Amino acid sequence: MLKKILHISSTVLFAVIFLILVFFVLMKFMGGNQSIFGYNIFYVLTGSMEPQYSSGDILLGKTVDPDTLQVGDVVTYMGTTGEIKDKMITHEIIEIQNENGTRRFITKGLANDLADPPVESWQIQSKILFKIPLLGQIFSLANTKWGFFGVFVLPMALLVASEVVSLVKLCKKDEKEETDNEADPSTD
Repeated sequence: MLKKILHISSTVLFAVIFLILVFFVLMKFMGGNQSIFGYNIFYVLTGSMEPQYSSGDILLGKTVDPDTLQVGDVVTYMGTTGEIKDKMITHEIIEIQNENGTRRFITKGLANDLADPPVESWQIQSKILFKIPLLGQIFSLANTKWGFFGVFVLPMALLVASEVVSLVKLCKKDEKEETDNEADPSTD
């Protein structure tokens, strides 16, 4: 029974490490503005949305029609002016303006005193669906040489070593059973 639990645990651990590795590869190489099946992954860098989203959180967003957005929705948009030019910003919609058939969104970080410049519909990248707290901290750590070793290489090496030990034990057990069967012809 204990062996079965250990085997299931190691399989689950392997699957989790594999999924985290895939996640980090996507984060590293796809960047924040790429969409996979209409979903986007964002990494929170600042505390502008405290306490709802903290620095280090990972956010999952979905590409949506800007006409469906409402006051209170949290969106990620591409900044176009000043120090936010070409940066992804995640803030809450506090007002929607309709001028001459053009829809603009006024957004603001929860921890900020001032609202952002108006955001055009085409700037909206995603509506935020949920967060994964502090996973971004691991992502930041994994981007360092020693962090990558500690987060990926060491756990994978331990997992592979564990599986090799399990396979060796299984092979020895099979060999012993074959030897026992050859020595005792009455088991046929």
